Amino acid sequence: MIRNKKGVRYTEAFKHQVVQEYENGATISHLQRKYNIGGNTTIQRWIQKYGTRIPGGSGRSESEEIERLKSKIEQLEKAVSRLTVEKLVLESTLEVYQEEYGAIYAKKNGNRSSRRRGGRGKGK
Repeated sequence: MIRNKKGVRYTEAFKHQVVQEYENGATISHLQRKYNIGGNTTIQRWIQKYGTRIPGGSGRSESEEIERLKSKIEQLEKAVSRLTVEKLVLESTLEVYQEEYGAIYAKKNGNRSSRRRGGRGKGK
């Protein structure tokens, strides 16, 4: 949750968490109280956008639901592509940093490395 001049902005991860709790049986009013979410339709909009449960009696036809799910798949594929590019950028940045300043952290297993620029470490 991020507060700014226009009010509160919620992260995508937070919205998905709230929708998941709703789909697992929590009521909207309970979630509003639990997370101090204002607005009468905020959570309802998140449910429409991020929800996976097919609502019973919502008036949606099967073809409308299929189109909604296709759109959701397209959004997720775009998100995966964006995250893949971000990951590659971060890995490249890490490689440049390691070449420039020496390895502080071992890349493969995430364990701290005692190897520092000009210092004593494994293999030196």
